[in-house]
Amino acid sequence: MKCFVLLSVIAFGSIASAALPTPFFECINQFVGTPMNVTDMRELIKVTPVTYCANQPTAFNKNEMKDLLQQGGNFQLAVSLSNTTYTVAELREMALSRSYTVYVDSGRLTFSDLQSLSTANVRLVVMSASSGLTKAQILTLASGRNLVLNVDSPIQQTELMDYLRASVHLVIRNSVANLNRPDLVALSTFQPNLVTIVP
Repeated sequence: MKCFVLLSVIAFGSIASAALPTPFFECINQFVGTPMNVTDMRELIKVTPVTYCANQPTAFNKNEMKDLLQQGGNFQLAVSLSNTTYTVAELREMALSRSYTVYVDSGRLTFSDLQSLSTANVRLVVMSASSGLTKAQILTLASGRNLVLNVDSPIQQTELMDYLRASVHLVIRNSVANLNRPDLVALSTFQPNLVTIVP
């Protein structure tokens, strides 16, 4: 079982991440972790917060995930669509236990599947470079939801303004977004609580 497991709370200095899902920064990259079984995880979360990044094909199965989610708030889960094989039905069933995060980092699920997840206690983090979603689809998913857009592709400031008007939380990775300082200042001033900049 390969996964990334974090056994502590990380402070990210000046990065304003209060509105982001708990495992956001821990699980945003690909990690190779230490093999752990469900029994190990269940015992650990009795005594310490654990973040489980399901970003390997050998992640725990649906029933194991449901069991861990039911153990309580010490277990935080983030699932990568591109690196796991859970069906939309399995993801929805897991959400019956407790809320968790799904990284929309591929087009493996349809737009209607994602809509279904967004109404089922699942927090969506959309990757602009790899989700395959259009602007209109992202705005639709954001309607009435707490959506995060990880901006990891070139984009115009005006488009990001539209997302902010729809209350989308933006994580702007400016090494690839390539916005200038006035654009970043304008975005941050417009909705300071919804903009996180990673230079």
